[in-house]
Amino acid sequence: MNQWIRNLAILLGLQVLIALALLAFGGGGSGDARVLASIEAEELAEFAIADGEGNDARLVKADDGWQLESGLPADDAKVTELLDKLTSLNAAWPVTESASAHARFEVDADNFQRRLTAGDAVLLFGTSPGYQQVHARNASDDAVYAVKLANHEMPADAEDWLDKGLLQPSGTITGVRYGDELALERGENGWQVGELEVSDALANPVLDRLRNLRVLGVAETEDDAVPETATAIAVSDADGELNLQFWKAAEDATDYLLRSSRYPDRAFRLASYVADQLTPELEDLREPEPGALTDVLGEAADGLGLDGASGALEALDEE
Repeated sequence: MNQWIRNLAILLGLQVLIALALLAFGGGGSGDARVLASIEAEELAEFAIADGEGNDARLVKADDGWQLESGLPADDAKVTELLDKLTSLNAAWPVTESASAHARFEVDADNFQRRLTAGDAVLLFGTSPGYQQVHARNASDDAVYAVKLANHEMPADAEDWLDKGLLQPSGTITGVRYGDELALERGENGWQVGELEVSDALANPVLDRLRNLRVLGVAETEDDAVPETATAIAVSDADGELNLQFWKAAEDATDYLLRSSRYPDRAFRLASYVADQLTPELEDLREPEPGALTDVLGEAADGLGLDGASGALEALDEE
């Protein structure tokens, strides 16, 4: 029994020594993390990210949110997510404090994977020691830490920060005009196209394509002219009228070009599958005639040799 108690006492003593050693060598973690990041997100007015290959994304805080240096809106949620992670990095203790190791971990002033400049802080990010981890160093310190972050969360291409939903209508949509042929309007009794009443079940999927409109990015084109063959959509929303025009620059082009009245000096890239679904046909908004569904199902059943199926469907439709 005495031997067992003695072993427990030795084990407890070793645990105390290990705990004291961790504290002595910086195992507290949170203090080191704050020194590494040294960023106050609420007070930050701008930040920039470079990748060492000539790419440099600079973001600026405006009255209505973050925006790119070009003035286009940035994805606020993406910016907030990164800043939250930067201000709460958990660096327990240095991987190395030797300046000679900076190049190996790619956190050197001239050899880095990401360089983030935020206020007075310059942080260098390099190789990854594991999943969702990256080696990081404050440019003013030789210590290198392994922190919970990934370089792909800090893109150096400005387009990766663009708010891809910047051309979506504002607030409630009250009407949509598709060229000169079709106008979907909200009346006292609901949606309608001319005298044709349109149920919410048919109108909402069409309107959702506009509500969820997302571009691929900014188009690199010097041609400001919109061709006469462009498809035009005019949306009445909370901010007035939003005019959209999109077209293919060439028959074999993969994507469409898109212009908006709210960003008239720029063209954007729009995926073909999105453009192809933006303009509905009148039949998409017309309620099916009574019996139309059972006729189709009955023909399919007869074609498969399902005796009596079409008759049963007709009886069901009559009820």
